Amino acid sequence: MSLPFNKVCELEDFEDLELSELIGEIFSGDGSSAPGLQPEPGNSKQWEIAMSCRALRTFGLLDREAVVLGVGAGTEATSFFLTRHVRQVVATDLYLTPAPWSDVAPPLMLVDPGRFSPYPFERSRLAVQHMDGRMLRYPDDTFDAVFSSGSIEHFGGLDLVANAAFEMGRVVRPGGVVTLATEFKIAGPAGDGWEPGTLILDAERIQRYIVEASGLEPVDPLRTTLSERTLRSERDLTAFLEGARALSDGRPGPGGYPNVVLLHEGYLFCSVHLALRKPDAYPVSDNRWARPGAGAERAVAEGVREVERQLIAVRSRALERQPTALEASAHPELEALLAEWDMYWSGVISSRIARRLPGPLASLYRAYLRVRYLGPAWHAESRLLHVLARLVRSRQEDESALLRRELDDLRSDLRDLEARLREQQATPGETERPRAR
Repeated sequence: MSLPFNKVCELEDFEDLELSELIGEIFSGDGSSAPGLQPEPGNSKQWEIAMSCRALRTFGLLDREAVVLGVGAGTEATSFFLTRHVRQVVATDLYLTPAPWSDVAPPLMLVDPGRFSPYPFERSRLAVQHMDGRMLRYPDDTFDAVFSSGSIEHFGGLDLVANAAFEMGRVVRPGGVVTLATEFKIAGPAGDGWEPGTLILDAERIQRYIVEASGLEPVDPLRTTLSERTLRSERDLTAFLEGARALSDGRPGPGGYPNVVLLHEGYLFCSVHLALRKPDAYPVSDNRWARPGAGAERAVAEGVREVERQLIAVRSRALERQPTALEASAHPELEALLAEWDMYWSGVISSRIARRLPGPLASLYRAYLRVRYLGPAWHAESRLLHVLARLVRSRQEDESALLRRELDDLRSDLRDLEARLREQQATPGETERPRAR
């Protein structure tokens, strides 16, 4: 019996032949070498992505005619994997918004997504856009499918989650599918999660704020029962992350997968995957209450204003002075090198991504980054210092040229003064002479 599409994550799912093979296909890059990004039994994030791709494949949406939208896509493997199977992937996220998730949705993704792909992909089939998932700037019925894994729980309150679900349902075409993964509340306090901004939804809230808000219909009933084996795998989230950091730093400590059932601030939770289809009689039920309104507009507008402030500040700093000719010619090279160096530095030094990959995978990932980026980083640093040295020499030469021009002006003034003095000395009847200094 095949796995349901609407279900919570269980350890037994990783033993399903279809799903395990798909995890291997997505995360090993079809056999290409990608140390640090390998299939890991019990990795709930890999489960979310594989369940999404499985739904798209099952419902005939992995073909060269399909156009697929990613909401909160970050740098996840889904976007790169799908370029091999569909006509176009549009990955959206808050790439330009300074926030705690900047390490998983970096601005450089807008410029060169290939830097973040774990393996070769079809670059011409991937477009990346900065966009808030709570108000999508696309017409109705634009996409054949929409995917979103592990992001909607960070969109804000339940009303904003409903706005995002409404928008996903609006932009997918009739017959299309929305695949969505988020956090499922197994047990815990009466609230909906912890601060800052992480929602943990139970079955009732998932039904109301995602399924009903979307106006779509589930492809099968939601299964929320967990096996005893899965429940026994419970781990404390903080201890899990500390163990991951210890392993990524080469220190002894508990770590590794599974991370299927986690406990934090009294909430026991796991991943849940939804597959929702858009019927011809859309919406299934009246979902006008979930349409983005004034609250969503304010939240999105504030995000836009913050990005504008950041961009204007950067532009203003760049225009504070006019560059010299040499500086102007070197600026593009310098900016490219700085971006490259920043990427290398982040890849080699930052452990944020590695911290999200606990167990032996994290150590392999960091080792891979060192091997991959250390040599190029040295080369980039050498070129960067060379360009900076040229700019310093240019500034020094400019200052020397300015001094030379000032001295030439003084010499010219002195020559004029001497000429006037000679004229006065040669004038008959002159009674006054300039006193010698």
